[in-house]
Amino acid sequence: MTRSKKLISPFNEKWRKSDPLPSVLEEWYGSQTGSSELISHLPDPVSIQEVVGELMKKSDISDNILIMKIKSEWEDIVGRDITDVSSPKLIKNGVLYVEVINSVWMMELRNYSRKIIVEKIQSLHPEMTIKDIIFVPSG
Repeated sequence: MTRSKKLISPFNEKWRKSDPLPSVLEEWYGSQTGSSELISHLPDPVSIQEVVGELMKKSDISDNILIMKIKSEWEDIVGRDITDVSSPKLIKNGVLYVEVINSVWMMELRNYSRKIIVEKIQSLHPEMTIKDIIFVPSG
């Protein structure tokens, strides 16, 4: 029987109630030996590095760090004029979402500046995987 890796403890009552293994082992070996036998059936320990890595993948923390970098360097990336009318808001699945103050600027940026901005971000931060930019109205 293959058991998935979970952070579990034989002393966690909630887990003991949801998994029949502790009850079976205690019934078979007795309560004292059953607990020690249960420990041998637990999944292998997982390093903190693996746990944090999985959390980073699932919670988009890395995207939040990237958007903070882009926000702090936005003026260097696009210049003063565009900084006054736009603001980076979100990165999701490699797409940077930028709020723009009105539709005129949104069309201007969408038609003429999208590729230039992506190239500039990639030249400043090769580790970033910004594939596209979507300009959205602010508000």
